[in-house]
Amino acid sequence: MTQNPTEIVEGFFADVNAGEFESAFGRMADDAEFWIAGREWSVGGTYDRDGVMAVTAEKIVPALAGPLKIAVLGITAQGERVAVETETTAPTKSGVPYQNQYHFLFVVRDGAIVQVKEYQDTLHASRVIGP
Repeated sequence: MTQNPTEIVEGFFADVNAGEFESAFGRMADDAEFWIAGREWSVGGTYDRDGVMAVTAEKIVPALAGPLKIAVLGITAQGERVAVETETTAPTKSGVPYQNQYHFLFVVRDGAIVQVKEYQDTLHASRVIGP
């Protein structure tokens, strides 16, 4: 049975919350595009699946002292587009808690995530996780 777009996106967040980043990004198509807002944060820009996995592994995870937890506050879906509001928390090695609000827009086609747009407080991310 093919999962609907909302189930695929919910699975993505469940994987991240379980620390299974490879599984989360495995829900993305090989040619998926992941855009991160970023005028105030050096990781802002457009990535392919491998690129966003590298940013996560090399930039974000090393700054954390514990698990990244994403609370899904709301999901709105229409066709292949799934909008998600979240609040993300994590302890950091610097001792400053990471607490950020996000809005994601996913496009899911043929059972895989093909596009993600991530909006967040990039200044907070830059100050807490690093430039």
